Amino acid sequence: MRLPEFDGDAMEAKYAALRGEQHTPAQAAAWEDISAIAQRVRGADKLLLAVPMWNFGIPYKLKHLIDAISQKDLLFTFDASGFGGLVAAKKAAVIYARGIDYGPGATFGTPAAQWDQQKPYIDLWLRFIGVHDVFTIVAEKTLMGAEASEAAVEAARAEAVELAAHF
Repeated sequence: MRLPEFDGDAMEAKYAALRGEQHTPAQAAAWEDISAIAQRVRGADKLLLAVPMWNFGIPYKLKHLIDAISQKDLLFTFDASGFGGLVAAKKAAVIYARGIDYGPGATFGTPAAQWDQQKPYIDLWLRFIGVHDVFTIVAEKTLMGAEASEAAVEAARAEAVELAAHF
């Protein structure tokens, strides 16, 4: 799937909609590309995400996707009383992969509270779009040698099998 750029006509379409104005044909075409992808997320029964950690955060293509489709009246709405998610899925499972560890006693002094921009961002985004029941699997130490990587993957696989039974 090609991710639409969010510039020019797409940006103008966003602000035209916010102002209650009609889209030009070019804006309508750009908005349709974004809306089509957003509708796949909005209409899903459940969401499953696999998210590797890149430089303490998420990959730029995933950020691009989130930025493009997280639009008012597509995945969320807002008014004077606040925000409301529009996604039908009330459950999500997120599998995170990380090269080192970020838990208590982290190998490189990288505790999650200071270093992890991956999980908090995805958790916030899911709540923002209306998904509040989020199951998490974390595979850490995947760059700490074959033995540590295999153990991390095997532990994550076992958690995934258990989760699949009731997801």
